[in-house]
Amino acid sequence: MHLTRGAVYSAEIHLSGLEAMLANDAAVKGRLEGLGFADVTVTNQGGGHFRVTGRWNRADGDVPIPSMVANVVQVPAPAPVATEKPAPALPAAAPAPAAPAPSAQAKAQPPPAKHAPEPKALALNEHPHAPVAAWLLWKLLAS
Repeated sequence: MHLTRGAVYSAEIHLSGLEAMLANDAAVKGRLEGLGFADVTVTNQGGGHFRVTGRWNRADGDVPIPSMVANVVQVPAPAPVATEKPAPALPAAAPAPAAPAPSAQAKAQPPPAKHAPEPKALALNEHPHAPVAAWLLWKLLAS
């Protein structure tokens, strides 16, 4: 398929077997960026199926498409936004009245603290790779 530098492409990726079990959005995105795409977005559709979009960031050229990639299409560029002449300036309005000064009680209170939510620790069976880890552990112990 011929890819054009700067053009945006969309495709479906269908993984199977161990690849499907190990793949996640970040892994698929990293792989596409390594191939030459930028601004990559990945949507995991489950079961090893991903919908991806990215801008080709290398020189124009023909690129082989692997069998796991389907429905590759170039996304049309958005239509340019028409610019209108700016509206004529309105006459200057009278200034707004000054806001009342805050009370002493309002000044004494500190601003609310901004805290990030505490990360939730995952139990072993809740981790997304738990089935793979359990399978690998079983294989190691069985040998």
